[in-house]
Amino acid sequence: MSKTHRSLGTVIMAMSVFALCATPNFTAAARTSSDETGLTLRPASGAQSRAARPPHIPDGAEGPFFIASSYNDFCLDADLNTIGENGTKVQLWTCTDGNTNQWWWSETTDNGYRRFINHYSGQHLDANLNNIGQNGSEVHLWEPLAGVKNQQWKLEESSGGSFRISSVHSGQYLDANLNNIGQNGSEVHLWESLAGVKNQMWY
Repeated sequence: MSKTHRSLGTVIMAMSVFALCATPNFTAAARTSSDETGLTLRPASGAQSRAARPPHIPDGAEGPFFIASSYNDFCLDADLNTIGENGTKVQLWTCTDGNTNQWWWSETTDNGYRRFINHYSGQHLDANLNNIGQNGSEVHLWEPLAGVKNQQWKLEESSGGSFRISSVHSGQYLDANLNNIGQNGSEVHLWESLAGVKNQMWY
């Protein structure tokens, strides 16, 4: 698969202080970062989440975080069947404490965008260049590629304390497939902007 480089949208995410509990509680979090959007991500819960960062996570990255769908409270999840391989499926799955394939780190690029890095594998959230620009284009994990725009993302504030995530390469939004949403393994892809729909909102 051909890979072209990508860039990420402005947002300085500061970690808020949250109590850790045995069962994750995914309610909207206060957002207190100092950038113009005022957005931050929810720290991952679980005993391991405060452990030393893996060697494949860059020193400047913040995290780990959960990224959950406002539609059904499922978490952005890397498929363990293929994790570590380029093209690993990114899906929705029941949020589970300690599942490090659901943990994400956020790294700010030189131009102020974001790269999202999976804690388990060190691979980056990546939009498939073979069909990017089309509704339904695939989002998967890929090895980090310096400067490519299909690995760079922009966050923008949405309603109810949530945010939307768009690809810097195409301007499309991270979108949970409504055909099977609510099932573990439901597809996450890119779609044109649709105002007010919760399957394009995250927290």
